[in-house]
Amino acid sequence: MILVTEEQKNEILSAINNLEINLETKLDKKFDAKLDAMEEKFDNKFDAMEEKFDNKFDAMEEKFNTKFEEIDERFNAMESKYDTKFNEIQEEIKSISRSVAVIEVEHGEKIQLLLDGQVGILEKLDEFEKRFEKDEIEIEKCSSRIWKLEKIMGVNDSIK
Repeated sequence: MILVTEEQKNEILSAINNLEINLETKLDKKFDAKLDAMEEKFDNKFDAMEEKFDNKFDAMEEKFNTKFEEIDERFNAMESKYDTKFNEIQEEIKSISRSVAVIEVEHGEKIQLLLDGQVGILEKLDEFEKRFEKDEIEIEKCSSRIWKLEKIMGVNDSIK
């Protein structure tokens, strides 16, 4: 058996401890290097995916903006067309309103005169109707008297 002194034992433990620290340091460095490499690889892949996504998104955004601009232009053209038509219709309505006003003024007096004339005609017609009724009654009375006189005088009815 080999006898080891306390000092030798401490030296061996110290050497083992140093070897352990060296080994741990080397392993940490290797692990860190591997981890850094994996992180860099991940970052590169993530950056590539991010760039690919950005490119696709930019293309989609450009396409959307183009379509939106086309729609906006068509909408503006339609809006302009309808504004023009609306203004034309408003002008036409104003023109018709002026024409109606002129017709009302020009023909209003004529219509009033015609209505007044109609009232006068109806009044005269009423007068004639009353006179006609009186004349009919008078003719009836005269006819009745003539008939009585003819009866009294014996005039032949066949003459009529």
